[in-house]
Amino acid sequence: MTEYRDIGYSMDMEHPPVEFYSIIPHQNLDGVDMQYRTPLDQGIASIKAYWGRSESPIYSDYEFFWNVELKSILGVAVQYETLNWLFRANYTTTQAANEHEQQKQLRDALTQVPLQVWPTKNELIDSLYIIDKRFTYSAVSMRYDDSNWLLQSEISLTDSNSSVLNHLKAGYITLGKRFDLNTLSFTYSVAKSDNEPSVEPGPLVPLPELMQIYEAASMHSGFYQLDQHSTSLTWRRELSPTLALKFNWKHTSADHLPSAFYLHNTEQFSDPDLSFNTFTLSFNWVF
Repeated sequence: MTEYRDIGYSMDMEHPPVEFYSIIPHQNLDGVDMQYRTPLDQGIASIKAYWGRSESPIYSDYEFFWNVELKSILGVAVQYETLNWLFRANYTTTQAANEHEQQKQLRDALTQVPLQVWPTKNELIDSLYIIDKRFTYSAVSMRYDDSNWLLQSEISLTDSNSSVLNHLKAGYITLGKRFDLNTLSFTYSVAKSDNEPSVEPGPLVPLPELMQIYEAASMHSGFYQLDQHSTSLTWRRELSPTLALKFNWKHTSADHLPSAFYLHNTEQFSDPDLSFNTFTLSFNWVF
């Protein structure tokens, strides 16, 4: 519901839902945007168009790091505010501008493997091409806040013509109640991809060097095979007009690993829990 993620004090939740806001890590746009706002009989409407490029790092298991670059970002956002309600819709399209160096190394290695040894290798090679692949992001949002009750929800669909990311659906809903200087809110968030595994069944001959390629390729092609949901409860206390204390409990379940959201040290945890609890205490303030 905002163009900025580091908003701390102004947000009732302890932090934005991971399942919704961690899909696209990009926070900045190098380019141009134009916005038009106009008053209507019952509210204010606005439309914003933007174009540019962006880059942002992403991390995964096995010390994976990739500074993802997006080009030709083109999007439009429409918003309408009336009384205690806010509605927003967004559509963005972009193209991948770079690839991880390991993707080219894996393609080169796979081309050396005979089809008789790895019959499905060509599908895997195709999935490792990502430069110039087009990605689209669509989202609708709503928020109700009458100073006593708070209701907020967002849903999105991320899609592409790459086999790495297809029909990734995400959303969350938050219900909150304010009691004087206290706010208690409940949030449920979910992210699920329709991606089908593209690395089945792997090499027919399980040689160590082929299995190493298999595992590395699986991480790249399955990075966005997400199936995760969280339930959280947040208590917020206004300590002063510029300082707020927040305590959050969150229970997360991840039904697919590796996950772009749930990172763990594979050397220490070879068999990580698929569900876990997180407790967070934070102070937010403004100057």
